[in-house]
Amino acid sequence: MAKRNNYIHSIYLAPSSLMLGGAVWGGVEAIILLAGKDVGEYDALFWGVCAYALLGCVLGVVLTPILMLISRKTPLSDWSWSLLFSIFWFVGTVFVYKWSLGFAILFMIFLHWLVLLLVRRTPLRILTQPKGTLTMLFLLIVVSAIFSVTPARTFQYSEPKGVSQGAQMNILIVFIDGLQSEDLKKVPNLGAIARRALFFENAHTPTPHSSGAIATFLEGRVIHPPVEREMSSLAKEMNGLGYTTMAVLNHSELSHFSNIQRHFDHYLYLPAKLPLPLTEGARRLELIKKILEFWVQKQGDSQFHYRSAGEIFFSFRQLLLKQSSEPWFSVVHLRELQEPWFWDDKIFWMHNSPMSQHKKAYEEELRKIDAAWGRFWGWYSTLPQSEKTIVAFVGTRGELHRGQKTFHETALRIPFYLYHPAIPGRTIPHSVDLVDLSSTMLSLVHSENLLNDTELLHRFFWDSEPQPKPFYAQDPDPETGWSMVQIGQWKYIEPQQAAPELYNIQKDPAEANNLLEEHRQKGEQMRGYLELRNMENR
Repeated sequence: MAKRNNYIHSIYLAPSSLMLGGAVWGGVEAIILLAGKDVGEYDALFWGVCAYALLGCVLGVVLTPILMLISRKTPLSDWSWSLLFSIFWFVGTVFVYKWSLGFAILFMIFLHWLVLLLVRRTPLRILTQPKGTLTMLFLLIVVSAIFSVTPARTFQYSEPKGVSQGAQMNILIVFIDGLQSEDLKKVPNLGAIARRALFFENAHTPTPHSSGAIATFLEGRVIHPPVEREMSSLAKEMNGLGYTTMAVLNHSELSHFSNIQRHFDHYLYLPAKLPLPLTEGARRLELIKKILEFWVQKQGDSQFHYRSAGEIFFSFRQLLLKQSSEPWFSVVHLRELQEPWFWDDKIFWMHNSPMSQHKKAYEEELRKIDAAWGRFWGWYSTLPQSEKTIVAFVGTRGELHRGQKTFHETALRIPFYLYHPAIPGRTIPHSVDLVDLSSTMLSLVHSENLLNDTELLHRFFWDSEPQPKPFYAQDPDPETGWSMVQIGQWKYIEPQQAAPELYNIQKDPAEANNLLEEHRQKGEQMRGYLELRNMENR
């Protein structure tokens, strides 16, 4: 009987230990994720415990035959067992978290040694038996489930509003991921606005990521989410001027975990739909995020990738209907034009389908956005407030082609349209970026007579000569990231893992010839601009 019990004990040792270890790991990750966040996503505790416990159990089942074979030939000490378990967890950690948490192997060796000591030499040995393991797991799930349904305090912007000054214009910013050059003019509803708008032909984004581009505009400086809650923002400035601030966003990096919402009166984040009722918190657990990314890649329905433009504008319309006072400042975010594209009941990715199909799918998605805008604007334009509403259409990143570096000119140049009935449409050659757009909105709000004074309007937008000014961009990724400065025809790039590059984009728009060896003095000058910028941002 004793021999039989030892045999059962050895079979359940790996699955039970790794399952409980996984449950604890998932719970700890959820607690760290939720710490300091007033978002109330406590279901992350439940899903973290369950998902990681299941992963640990699967790893234990796979590991058991190997451990039994090893232990028959060579008796293993507790340190040896903990080392084997830690190696297994280390492989799983690298898969889920990449190498950023690889150092956790030292902690895991000690943790598994302590766990094995407890379950092999104390009464807690019962945990390595079926009843004990299932009982402990049941208790963890029950406790996490109780916390999951516990209501939490959510953050609300509560600072007093200022008194509205100036022309009291409403402002609507429409961010469109993947929008290319002058494509708005190719569709009827958006084209009707774009053809009468100011078109800034030299507009750029300082980051190739759509979430970073939107955060940069809303924060008034180059930044990537999450942001610090104590920092000021464009929404806070607008609130101080008496504006009601609203946002309807459609990107996981701009959820309530980003802190972007901290100064908005109404902040609506619409995540992609899923078959399980997962909140933002659960979706941000690394293991669940990996599983969802794998599952979503296989789905041919756009609702599992993003919310449609129709849903975004409907939600924004509902916010406007509840809005009883003016003026207001609003931001909405559309994602149809980024990959993957959906057309003819098929899904198209850049890496596995011809460029001609990309174009057709892109054009179909553009028509869907145009139809959604047409329905919204057809309703809104009948309201008196439409005559005092500024509308801006802004791309979040340029065109990305196969094999193209993200600091390429076409990847950073974005469409930027600014429309108001009192502003005559024309093309503006001035170089601007998303930080300039943010300050432009504030300038428009502060200028009482801007839209009624033709002379002032001309000076503000196009009478001044375009001045060459440094344009900075960056990608903070530790492996593939880079920093860049561009002044006039010269562009200097410092990649994280490669040698610096210098291009003359006027003579070499494709950026194929690195001129750093031939123009070292110019390279040092550009490098100085970049280093000065980096020092200012510290």
